[in-house]
Amino acid sequence: MKFLQTSDWHLGKIFYETSLIQDQVHFLNQIIDELKLSQKNNAPYDALLIPGDIYDRSVPPSDAVNILNDFFTTVHKEFPELHIFITSGNHDSPERLNFCAKILSDSNIHICATTKEFTTPFILRTESEKAAIYQLPFLTPYSIEKTDEENNDAQNEFDFSNNTRLKFQQELYEEACKQIKKDVENHADCISIFCGHLFTLNSTVSDSERSNIGTADQVDASLFDFFDYGAIGHIHSFQKAGKKNLYYSGSPLAYSFDDSKDKFLLSVTICKNQPAKITKIPVEPLHKVTRLEGSFSDFYGPTSKTELIQTHKNDFIEIICTDEVLPSSPMPLLKTVFPNVLSFKMKSFFAENSNQMIAERRKIIEGNSLNKSENLFEAFFDEINQTAQIDQNLKEEEKKIFLNYAKGIL
Repeated sequence: MKFLQTSDWHLGKIFYETSLIQDQVHFLNQIIDELKLSQKNNAPYDALLIPGDIYDRSVPPSDAVNILNDFFTTVHKEFPELHIFITSGNHDSPERLNFCAKILSDSNIHICATTKEFTTPFILRTESEKAAIYQLPFLTPYSIEKTDEENNDAQNEFDFSNNTRLKFQQELYEEACKQIKKDVENHADCISIFCGHLFTLNSTVSDSERSNIGTADQVDASLFDFFDYGAIGHIHSFQKAGKKNLYYSGSPLAYSFDDSKDKFLLSVTICKNQPAKITKIPVEPLHKVTRLEGSFSDFYGPTSKTELIQTHKNDFIEIICTDEVLPSSPMPLLKTVFPNVLSFKMKSFFAENSNQMIAERRKIIEGNSLNKSENLFEAFFDEINQTAQIDQNLKEEEKKIFLNYAKGIL
């Protein structure tokens, strides 16, 4: 059985106030090209696995919805036998993503945005193999309950005193895997495939994930060892999770300047009782994401480095300037050389600011302040805004909402 795996599309993402819609259309077309190539070579894919973060935010912009609609329309028209499995991530709105899910399932587009039927797999059949595909959306507190304890269905979902409901990622996935494993045993003749969105222990993250993951619990990858293969999303770089067949494909585009520049689709071929064969298919970006460091004169003026400029002229650029004195109006000047320069930082200030942020965070964590939760939240809010380059103060109403929530779960 053959799968194409990709995740963390973040359709509609704004990168330093720049829309990435055309860049995202470019990589979606590469998925279609790969499906065409495999069909031409008489080795078509049986399924496309997309484990989460289809959109960049819960209310996606209309152009993001439109390009996803165009993509699914084209894929279904040209590859009607291909099954598409979509699992919601932490950036997706389950309700919006789940719209018309039952109707779309009749067209081989299988959307999983709730935990109502996560123990019921879709049985995918080919001439020689069967696969039981289990989809599990990003799990939020209280989205799964223990099966061996009495549940009070009448209790309000925001009543945090209900101890039968699970709060944290590790315990949520422990319970989910326990329930799924019972069903996997009933499908011993099938290849068992897991498709989910989570942050596994010891995963390598970059700036584009750090601000979104925050302090979310990590999950022990060994929980999923009983699956023959696991396609997971949430981390933006290709990597193996744990010791068995659990893989992140990574995002198809770099979404921060320290993201891995090597982006892939994964071609996965697997047979029952045999290890999966995984092939990385490079994704070519419309614009590379590049961080350049040097003196301002390296990038602008009579002594600028012509070859370097030509190499990166089309890239999304961040300049780290090593000069001690800030040049006058650097961005307008740089845009005449690099049309897509998005960020300019002085190295001395950048290092000082980063070290100061780390010191302040450590001081809060190690302190014994009565307002520790409040202080951590304020620091986190400021860091998110700084990362996104937003000048916004924390409102008292927002702080009150957080503190009321914190009292309920701590």
